[in-house]
Amino acid sequence: MTKKRKTLFFDIETGAGVNGFKSDLSVALCICYKWEHEPKVRSMSVLDYDDLHNMPIPVWDMKMLLDFSSVINQADVIVGHYSKGFDKAYLNGRMLIHGLPPHSPVKHIDTCFEARHIGRFSSNRLGHLGKVLNTDHVKLSNGWPEWWMEVGRNPDREIKKMIPYCKGDVLATEDLYHKLVPYMTNKGLFSLEGGCPQCGGHYLQRRGTYRTLGSVYPRFQCQGCGKWCRGTGKESHYKPEYKDI
Repeated sequence: MTKKRKTLFFDIETGAGVNGFKSDLSVALCICYKWEHEPKVRSMSVLDYDDLHNMPIPVWDMKMLLDFSSVINQADVIVGHYSKGFDKAYLNGRMLIHGLPPHSPVKHIDTCFEARHIGRFSSNRLGHLGKVLNTDHVKLSNGWPEWWMEVGRNPDREIKKMIPYCKGDVLATEDLYHKLVPYMTNKGLFSLEGGCPQCGGHYLQRRGTYRTLGSVYPRFQCQGCGKWCRGTGKESHYKPEYKDI
């Protein structure tokens, strides 16, 4: 049986401190995530745990981070927007502060960095890319900075407001990812039992050959994501395995 790649899309919201963008000066407030091919966006927030009014702010997110680490442990790939620049690094910082163990190693795709590399757009922000690429979901308007400023005084009300916004970012990120996939180069990232090296799909159509200095390889295009790839065996010794071009 072919293994199905498990891709996790995620986004976080932070705050309740001196500087909501620094892991040692604030806390993670909520995390939303979605498995590819599943319709539901799931959420976890610090409201799901103990009564925040009876806890010091620096420990609000410890249990949530531990639970999300267990989610990441199930993934083959994680995808976020500017997640290498912020979200994932922030989570690492908070886990270090709490003395929590790291999650298992996982491939990480950042749609912001991919768009910057691929398209030379005037802006690589999620809202702008969703508009110019006409994605089904776009970034929602938010309550910046009022939500984040009010969290310390009324966490129950303000964090609840953030969750739908965070879920919207997850959906927008997934749509953007699927727009970018045919143009992305992630050599060997998704090779699962002979599928497309980009999306893992098995609907590949042979289209001509790909030549290197020393060899000729059969060339294919994935009918699922549109990515081009080539066989790993030479033209005369083709075998059903594929790699990125």
